[in-house]
Amino acid sequence: MDYGASARARNKNPRYSFWDYDSAEGSHPLSLLPEQIQAIEALREKFDPGDFVTWRTAWVYPRNWGALS
Repeated sequence: MDYGASARARNKNPRYSFWDYDSAEGSHPLSLLPEQIQAIEALREKFDPGDFVTWRTAWVYPRNWGALS
């Protein structure tokens, strides 16, 4: 969902921030450094950020998600 320095991680190197739909209940962010990623595959499934973004956003990478930008 985003790319940039993590506010939570000790290592401030830029990283990719994903949403882990398969994680257990609770917090679902998944933050990975570029060298930790083997592949990313774009799917043709419908994506609606409003389905899960319930917090005030402060994205590092600009996007056009309307009110969620």
